[in-house]
Amino acid sequence: MVYQHAPQIEWRQFEEEALLLDLNTGNYYRLNSVGSTIWQMLDGWTTVDEIINAI
Repeated sequence: MVYQHAPQIEWRQFEEEALLLDLNTGNYYRLNSVGSTIWQMLDGWTTVDEIINAI
């Protein structure tokens, strides 16, 4: 199984963290380094097992 980013989410990487903006709700989310790594791997190609192994 693979996952990818929702189209309504804009995001930017800042050093080891990521900042996400949900364009539908206007809510911001800040991801720590682990969350940021996972988020970057949600590319529609990387499997859950590959993400788990990377963490």
